[in-house]
Amino acid sequence: MSSLLNINEIFNIDKEEEIEMNNNDININDELDNMLDRILDAMDNTEQHDRQVHKGEKKNINKLSNSIAITMVYTRVL
Repeated sequence: MSSLLNINEIFNIDKEEEIEMNNNDININDELDNMLDRILDAMDNTEQHDRQVHKGEKKNINKLSNSIAITMVYTRVL
């Protein structure tokens, strides 16, 4: 006789309970997948926002440097 027992026999788990436990595991995995998807979406949105902010900062820096260059030209002319 084998010393290893089926876990269902040890805990007296019937088939309906086993099916319910498996369904709960599936639901938990689905929830974890959904959470991961939301986290990845949020990370993508953050990266997009950062790129947009960086573009805006770059434009502002370019405008500022153009203004400085124009000011330097005017001061040399005067």
